[in-house]
Amino acid sequence: MAKTSESQLKAIKKYNEKSKYIQLKFTENQLEEYDKIVKHCQENGLSYQGYIKGLIQKDLEEKEGTIKESESEPKPAQKDVYTSSIRKEAENTLVEPFKPLKNLIYNLDEKNTEK
Repeated sequence: MAKTSESQLKAIKKYNEKSKYIQLKFTENQLEEYDKIVKHCQENGLSYQGYIKGLIQKDLEEKEGTIKESESEPKPAQKDVYTSSIRKEAENTLVEPFKPLKNLIYNLDEKNTEK
């Protein structure tokens, strides 16, 4: 296998520095979900990154038209209530943005169980 040249390594480093990252961590009690993602990607020739990005993009596109412009920003009188409710929701639900992914995983499992 050929070595990567110094200039190629520099280009890769520069490219990676411009990139943004979101990482997923699966704890011991989530390994079953992790295994389902891996199995689904392998069986369908998908990369993990492409699969997860696709799910997120689909979810965002579906929700794009659901929030009216007037509802997107809280009114000044509602701001404190709005902020505290968001904070409580965030404290109680760390994986909320990934619910569609979790639901898809469970749906895949149900489909695989039916076979």
